[in-house]
Amino acid sequence: MNSKNMLLKLLSVMIVFSVLITACGQPVATQAPATEAPAGKMFDGVTIDILTFVGPQVAEPLQRRGPDFTELTGATVNIITVPNVELYQKVLTDAASGTNAYDGYLFAPSWITDFAPAGLVEDLTPYVEKDAALEWDDVAPFFRDFNSYDGKVYSIPLDGDMHMVYYRIDSLADAGLEPPKTWDDYLAVAKALNGTDLNGDGEADYGSCISKAPAQQSYWWIWSIAAPYIQSQGTSQGPFFNTKDMTPLVNNDAFKRAL
Repeated sequence: MNSKNMLLKLLSVMIVFSVLITACGQPVATQAPATEAPAGKMFDGVTIDILTFVGPQVAEPLQRRGPDFTELTGATVNIITVPNVELYQKVLTDAASGTNAYDGYLFAPSWITDFAPAGLVEDLTPYVEKDAALEWDDVAPFFRDFNSYDGKVYSIPLDGDMHMVYYRIDSLADAGLEPPKTWDDYLAVAKALNGTDLNGDGEADYGSCISKAPAQQSYWWIWSIAAPYIQSQGTSQGPFFNTKDMTPLVNNDAFKRAL
C-alpha cells in the first residue's frame, strides 16, 4: 500500500461530515502554509486534496490546522472549497465517475444512504473498532446510528446539532407571555414581541429568528416544524416518507400546516 493510500485511510477516520452554511462563489483551493516536515515522517512529500464548503465552520479550521498535520505526518493538505449548495453534486459526480479529483470529502451524514450502497465511501467500522482513543461508545446512540448504514460506520461526527427554542425570560415576562409549548404559541409570542426594542438600542427588533435564506440551512427548519405535525407516533414514522413503503407524507393537512 503506498503512502498516499495509507494517509487517506488515516484521514477517513478523522474527516467529519457536516451540513453547515452556504456561500456563493467558485471552487477555491487553499494550500496549507508551507511547513517543513521533520525528517523521517511516514507521509513526507505526500499531498492530498480535500473538498469541503466555503465558510469558517469547517474550511477555516482545516486550513488553520493543516500546518499542524504537516508537522506531525509530513503530508500537505490542500483544502478546496465550493458553495454548500454545490457540494453534494460535486462529491457525487467525482465519486460516481471515478474521476477522483479529490482525495477526501466532507459531507452530511444524511447523504450516506446515497453513497454507501453504491460503494462510494469506505466502511470505517474496522478502524473504529481498533481505535480505543476514539471512544465510539461515548458518542450518543442517535449520532452513532446517523453516521452508519446497514450496521456499518461510514462517518465520524464532529458535533451533534439539535434544534431547540430559546427565549428571553425577561422579554416574555414584561409582555405577560408564557413560554411557547406549540408552534401556534411560538407564532403568538413572535407576533407580540415583533417590532419592540429588545436590546435597548432604540430600534425595533424581530420577535423571532429562524433561518430562511435560500440555499442555506432553511430546509432544517421545515423538518423541525413539520415533524411534530406528522410524526404523531414518534420519529420512526419519518417526516417526508412512510419508512415502510416510501409513500410521500407531504401531501396532507399536517405538512400543509407546517408550510
